Amino acid sequence: MTGGRRSSDGLRAAAELIGCRWTVLLVHDLSEGDRRFCQIQRACPGLGSRTLAVRLRALMEAGLVERVAEGTVPGAYRLTDRGRELLPVVDAMRDFGRSWLVEPHSHRSTVECPLSGRGRDARRRAPSPGA
Repeated sequence: MTGGRRSSDGLRAAAELIGCRWTVLLVHDLSEGDRRFCQIQRACPGLGSRTLAVRLRALMEAGLVERVAEGTVPGAYRLTDRGRELLPVVDAMRDFGRSWLVEPHSHRSTVECPLSGRGRDARRRAPSPGA
């Protein structure tokens, strides 16, 4: 521990920030330039407008995203300098996913999150104590 903090505190803080559903995809989409709300929503199929609004608000409060007041796309969202600091992490996650988790020539993950309630592993029940 240094100064009362554990060495895992930074990792925990980063995981809480990017561990929220959609955050990494939103940061990735915004890395390509300023985006209007509807453009972001189209880029993330399955993301509802209410959820998108909540996530964008949280990212703005964290100082990662800002609203563009004027310029080429007024009313759009963009990454701040602090938000761009996440890009190496997002790139590393994408590379890891490509090399380990995604079947070649497929946009579908070969691994399902057991907590998502989807996939065959999520539907399996734990064996009963007598089994």
